[in-house]
Amino acid sequence: AFPSTLIDGKYRSFNARWYERFNWIEYSQSKDLIFCKACRHFPEQHTEATFTKEGFKNWKRIGQVCEKHQTSKVHASALVKLLSYKQSHTNQGSGIVLNQMHRDSISFIERNREHVKVVLDVVMQCAKMEIPLRGHRETQEALNKGNFLALFEFISKKTKTEMQEQPRPTYFAILADEFKDVSKRELVAVCVRFIHCGTIKEHALGFVKTADLSAQGISRRILEILEPLGLDPSLCVGFCFDGASVMSGHRGGVQAILKETFPKAVYVHCNSHRLNLVLCAAAQASGHEYFFHCHQSDTQLLHWGPEARLVCGASEGDASRTLLQGAGKVM
Repeated sequence: AFPSTLIDGKYRSFNARWYERFNWIEYSQSKDLIFCKACRHFPEQHTEATFTKEGFKNWKRIGQVCEKHQTSKVHASALVKLLSYKQSHTNQGSGIVLNQMHRDSISFIERNREHVKVVLDVVMQCAKMEIPLRGHRETQEALNKGNFLALFEFISKKTKTEMQEQPRPTYFAILADEFKDVSKRELVAVCVRFIHCGTIKEHALGFVKTADLSAQGISRRILEILEPLGLDPSLCVGFCFDGASVMSGHRGGVQAILKETFPKAVYVHCNSHRLNLVLCAAAQASGHEYFFHCHQSDTQLLHWGPEARLVCGASEGDASRTLLQGAGKVM
């Protein structure tokens, strides 16, 4: 039983049946007051203090006052926030941003592991057969590029066949980046993310040599790789490139040129490149960027061939000592 209070010459008390009519009510046993659960947890600027801080106890007018509060805008807004909060904590926390980021991170790691497994499978197959990985020449026009690249290209063709054979329509996104290999050749790497049988997959389509690093040249190479797939341009939903102007420029960049072919695609700045920019800015702000610059220049010297070191007048031991000295200054 609830405690009674003398109101207008009659003892009155809270009744549990009010929960059925107003499911947002909270009753405090210690204070013998009712509050609004939604407004107390998610108050608006003009929310009345009666149902948030002070509490309500006039049991004679409870129906009239609660009806008025239930139809107010501040209560409706707080109720929407409360329902959204409850939904975010259902289905094992699928709506929590932290959990979503954790699941995306795990999915990203698993995809990368699958990619590495393919490379390792090719290397292990060559090792089992006791055949060399590299060929005499690995240029684009060479007939024999070596066992590793030959097997890797075979797997890439299989991936393209998988995309071509899968049911239409399928949405996809294009990922690309330019980089230098060990021999300092400029290459363009192209990957594609697509939906296959309800599962999102990501595959590398090719690494193409290019001497033209302009937006037109890079775009041309990307289209050359995608053309054999016969994909529907209207189903391309996005591009993912770095933030360099040649890639991200909204007028003459790669994403602007490719939008002429894929009009519905949306450009997204690569998260890995954004993280790299954050780390560089953090290193500069902390005053320890000298170590990173020294490490980068000295490791580049270590990667030079003996002829280059001879021209520069530095040996491998000199470069190593310089690297250690630079590290000592930071430490």
